[in-house]
Amino acid sequence: MDQKPPHKSVRLPFVAYTEPYLYFVTICTTNREQLFGEIQSGQMVLNDLGRIVDEEWRRSGEVRAELILDQFIVMPDHLHGLVGLRPAGDLLDERDRAHSRAALQAEPLRGSRDRAPRSLCSFIAQFKATTTRRINDLRRTAAARVWQPRFYEHIIRQYESVDKARQYILKNPERWAADQHKTGVLM
Repeated sequence: MDQKPPHKSVRLPFVAYTEPYLYFVTICTTNREQLFGEIQSGQMVLNDLGRIVDEEWRRSGEVRAELILDQFIVMPDHLHGLVGLRPAGDLLDERDRAHSRAALQAEPLRGSRDRAPRSLCSFIAQFKATTTRRINDLRRTAAARVWQPRFYEHIIRQYESVDKARQYILKNPERWAADQHKTGVLM
């Protein structure tokens, strides 16, 4: 029986991914399968599966207080988005701050693959799980994979880079024909 080697983390070892940064995120479908719609005249036209991804991304910003969702786009085989994380202290009143610090420093739950609560990794994992469940329900495919196991992220450290990232996302459909088989990595 052939076993695949375990995935080596591509995350920076010195970043907790709970820090209040702005992250440029790219999440790709399994085998870059074009599931979410098509590009027509330089515009993304979402199908039912693409609308699920769009709805869940937007909903994530409503149900997860730690998230600040900025520009994003669902493409036929991937999603690009700018995601900010609020500082944990901004989410709580004074009586909850000590409890929150303890929770954030606690050991991750077994099976969570070392994802800290309120982290970028936790958000992406939940987003993938929710969209996969809804897409599989719609397609009547019980356990079909939708997303690649990992995702790409880039921490935006300079204010000037924010506009560059937004423009990259907005213009992604226009570049589709040229970029179709590239990873869509910003920088």
